[in-house]
Amino acid sequence: MIHGLDKLNASQKSAILTVNCSGNTGGDCFLLKADGANILVDTGFAFCSEATVKKIRSNSGTKTLDFILLTHSHYDHAMGVPALRKAFPGVRVIGSEYCDYILKKPTARKKMQEMDDFAARAYKKEKAEAAADLLYCDLTVKDGEEIALGSSTVRAVALPGHTKCCMGYYFEREKMLVSCETLGILADESMVFPGCLIGYRMTLDSIEKALSLGARELLIPHSGYLYGEDITDYLTASKKATEECRELIVRAHESGKDFDGIVEEYKSRYYSEKISKSYPEHAMMANLSAQIPMFINECGRR
Repeated sequence: MIHGLDKLNASQKSAILTVNCSGNTGGDCFLLKADGANILVDTGFAFCSEATVKKIRSNSGTKTLDFILLTHSHYDHAMGVPALRKAFPGVRVIGSEYCDYILKKPTARKKMQEMDDFAARAYKKEKAEAAADLLYCDLTVKDGEEIALGSSTVRAVALPGHTKCCMGYYFEREKMLVSCETLGILADESMVFPGCLIGYRMTLDSIEKALSLGARELLIPHSGYLYGEDITDYLTASKKATEECRELIVRAHESGKDFDGIVEEYKSRYYSEKISKSYPEHAMMANLSAQIPMFINECGRR
């Protein structure tokens, strides 16, 4: 049970003042007001970028945005990049080398635009104007590389498993880790959704890597901060959830269930009306389309 989630809607304990600047449910992005720099973690969807820009401007103080840290290349985390480039000329987008490769790939850009348009329809919003030429990283980082963001020293921490391009960012002085979905998604105080999509063992290794950092603060995508012992409890729960999800999917597959049957068993175990408010069904299905065959191929009996 996670009791200490800081949802950023009251006084917060974080060493860096942080504001959720999401323009729409499911497209959370966090503004870090660090010494000497305004840093945005992810960008959310493209279709709600106008609302995100307004929140950033109302909270940045200086009305500027200096850096964007991309945790990975999925559309709900990166599609806001073009609009933010237009709103904040000079902003520098930072991500892993593979993230930059994906963002520049024509087929990936097309798929991301299609998924953003689908999400806009699902939320009954106007779709965004396409601006794929602005979807790229200005600076790429490798695992262990350190960069200066204002007065903060930040170390890139490769955390593959949700995607190949997943990257965490460790603020050395504050001992704060900006997480990515490889380390799981906190659905509510009692449930962690496993974030692994491309590799089971890879994901477990990334969770262990995060545990070894000894972070005092953990910023979780779509959620907020955890502190102290709650971080160990969360990461341990994420590891357990990953193992249990593998068992559920592999067992269902080996009992003869097809994809739809496995989805139904998964939904019965994990999906509720409460959780659907923060984890829409279309997002769950997109993840399961990768997660189910991954577990079967990597963990099923040969």
